[in-house]
Amino acid sequence: MTKHDEVMREISRALELLGADRELLATVGSWGDTQSDDETLKELREWNDGYYEHHNRPFCHKHNIEMKLRQNPNTGEIALACPSCDADLSRGDMT
Repeated sequence: MTKHDEVMREISRALELLGADRELLATVGSWGDTQSDDETLKELREWNDGYYEHHNRPFCHKHNIEMKLRQNPNTGEIALACPSCDADLSRGDMT
C-alpha cells in the first residue's frame, strides 16, 4: 500500500466517522484512482455549493430541497432530514 493509499484510507475513515454522504465518499475515494484532480475538484465544488445553499443549511441533492429538523417518532431524537426521502443527516445517509 502506498502512502497516498494510506492517506486516502484515513481521509475516507474520517469522513465516514463524521457521517459523510456516500456520494461524497465516492468522490473522495476516486481521487487519484479513477478521477483526475480537475474532475475531483469540480465535483467537490459542486457538492459544497449544493450542500450549503440557502444560508448554509444542509441540502438534499437527490430532491434539490433544504433539509429540515425532524423528530424520530420512535426515539424522540431530533435530526436534520430530507422531507421527501427521510434521509437523516445524523446517520450519514443524506442522498
